[in-house]
Amino acid sequence: MNFTTYLVSIGFKEMRQSEDGLVPNRYPGYFSSSEPYMVQIRYVKGDIEIIWGLGEAGYPPTLLYPLPRVENRLEAKEIIKFIAENTNEEIYAKIIQATGGMA
Repeated sequence: MNFTTYLVSIGFKEMRQSEDGLVPNRYPGYFSSSEPYMVQIRYVKGDIEIIWGLGEAGYPPTLLYPLPRVENRLEAKEIIKFIAENTNEEIYAKIIQATGGMA
């Protein structure tokens, strides 16, 4: 199970930012930098928001916010490597740590 599927399985809702605010995502897994509001999917559960989307040209959609706590800023390739090397539970735990326990 990939990380975004994991988020949905633990109760997160897929949302998109629109001119009207957050709305349910009608296009799961679809990202486009040429269409308004299609760069990111926001996974929302109560006050918790995790953003997945396009970050750098040439890389697939990945975790954008909040980023796991590390010594240096993570580039897209490092985030992708981090996700590949950790379980969904470990990724989520690092997000909780990065937000000070708010995720």
